[in-house]
Amino acid sequence: MKKWISIGLITLLAACAEDGTTLDGSVSPDASTTDADVMPDADVMPDADVMMDADVMMDAGPAPDAGVTTDAGPSADAGLGMDSGPSTDAGAMMDAGPTPDAGPWTDAGASEVASVDWTLPPWVWSGRDETIQLQLADTMGAALNISPDRLSLDVASGTSTGTLSLASRVGVGTFAFTFHGLEEGSALRFDLRVDGAPVGMLSPALQVVVPLLHYTPASPAVALSEIATNLSGNTWNPDSGRFVMIRNNDRMIHILAPDLTHLKALRLSSVPIGADLEDIVYLGGPPDSPEYALVDEYGRATIGVIPPDAVDFISLRGWQTIRYAGPPAVRNRGGEGIAYDPSSGRMWVCTESSPMIVYEFARPAAGVDVSYDSDLVVTRPFDADASLGSTITDISSCLFDPRTQRLLILSQESARLVDVDWDGSVIATYDVDGAPQFEGVTLIAERDMLLTSEPNRIRPYTYIDPVL
Repeated sequence: MKKWISIGLITLLAACAEDGTTLDGSVSPDASTTDADVMPDADVMPDADVMMDADVMMDAGPAPDAGVTTDAGPSADAGLGMDSGPSTDAGAMMDAGPTPDAGPWTDAGASEVASVDWTLPPWVWSGRDETIQLQLADTMGAALNISPDRLSLDVASGTSTGTLSLASRVGVGTFAFTFHGLEEGSALRFDLRVDGAPVGMLSPALQVVVPLLHYTPASPAVALSEIATNLSGNTWNPDSGRFVMIRNNDRMIHILAPDLTHLKALRLSSVPIGADLEDIVYLGGPPDSPEYALVDEYGRATIGVIPPDAVDFISLRGWQTIRYAGPPAVRNRGGEGIAYDPSSGRMWVCTESSPMIVYEFARPAAGVDVSYDSDLVVTRPFDADASLGSTITDISSCLFDPRTQRLLILSQESARLVDVDWDGSVIATYDVDGAPQFEGVTLIAERDMLLTSEPNRIRPYTYIDPVL
């Protein structure tokens, strides 16, 4: 849903939007129209004193009197009676600078802005790039083509450590500001300025939300009678609607229904890496051949298919092997968690302690065994020991959160989840309880969470929508 809020005239329209796409261009005129088609005769050419500067002329499109309109936004006399905001579809992106029939930039100042139509989501995820879009009109309701370099936004209320970009024009009198890195706190309101002078019409309140701070236990921890011990990592397969869990040292996979009913257990054979398998993550794939990645304690991960119709056991013979690091400095203190971002193909492995390490690498081409000491590029996005040492004492699992584009890191010793940025900054923490040793975490439909604990317990957590 989308929200248009008019401040200024007598209009207040309200709705919701969560689209944070940045707009920075305009719809080009009809591609079928050539310069020759619309070039006016010499006797209707405009006088030299009304010609636009070269830096705002467009290469194609009608001459000023051609009367061709585009769908780039409201015309100058449209006023504020718009049904919706400018399109955010990439195919409708618009060029910077006014359209030919819009006239040159106006020299209007802050005092001549009679209304500001703001469109922005009521809340945004902390740390994500988001967009504020607004439309300016004068006392007659006509759009004001103020040059973007004369516009700026200030945080008028609330606190933020984020950054605001310069404005870009996305339509006739319509502008967009992009901001990044806002942190959760009091609701923000913005004040538009023209040449540094405040227009004096504040934006609607914008709430910045850190998802990790909005969870609550859905129920007490539950023991799974079908699992005797060593329950470790877990992952959610949204395509099949199944939880897939792994037991360390036992080479066992367990499949659970959405209501946490135990469906079956699968014994693993011909495992190409060690027996101490600590975590599992769903990678995607066709419904009949879903792919997963497993990680062990000794610098190795493996990728392959767990067939949904498998019964009793599955062979991992032929699975792809990834050596992301050598053996850990301290035995049994190696890989504990594995995470994956399907949109970028990046993978992360987190090691337990002595030291805590976060490794990052691109998912290798299918079927090719790779190693950090030859053909796999492995980096460390931040020093986990230095960045997290005052917050947690070990890492037992990790998860890529697509909402924030950051990692969630679980510690079993500290019984804590940590939302950490790519420079190692701790954005938020959430303490978990009810089970002795949390070893795995997964997101369900990018919303609720399920935690697994040794020896055989699970605990669901519910996401609570923020109250605005």
